[in-house]
Amino acid sequence: MKSITRLFLFCLLAIPCFAQNKKEETPKPAQSIEELKQQLEKILKDTHTPGMAVAIVHREGPEWIAGLGKADVAADRTTSPETLFRIGSTSKAFAALSILKLANEGKLSLEDPVHKLAPEVSESLGSE
Repeated sequence: MKSITRLFLFCLLAIPCFAQNKKEETPKPAQSIEELKQQLEKILKDTHTPGMAVAIVHREGPEWIAGLGKADVAADRTTSPETLFRIGSTSKAFAALSILKLANEGKLSLEDPVHKLAPEVSESLGSE
């Protein structure tokens, strides 16, 4: 689950990094992890993005997990694979998409009360 979370964070945090000026030439795909690291560090510099977390994960497990740049510019603290990033409310969209996917697969119903899926949630919560 950690790997999925890290991959999610990478994708989420990479979006602004890859939103480069369209006039610039798109770099060719990296052929190695070291080349990818160099490209990402250049993107961080070019976009004035302090830092990011990166994860490349296969079914067998993680291939590369890293932090690049600064986690805290003022304190000059480097980003590490364990650095936590604030993602705000963006996780709600992923949760909603996951719920819709499970509903589409017939694994749950959108009509199910929350208590059925999460028994720790009080039944009286939805009845008010």
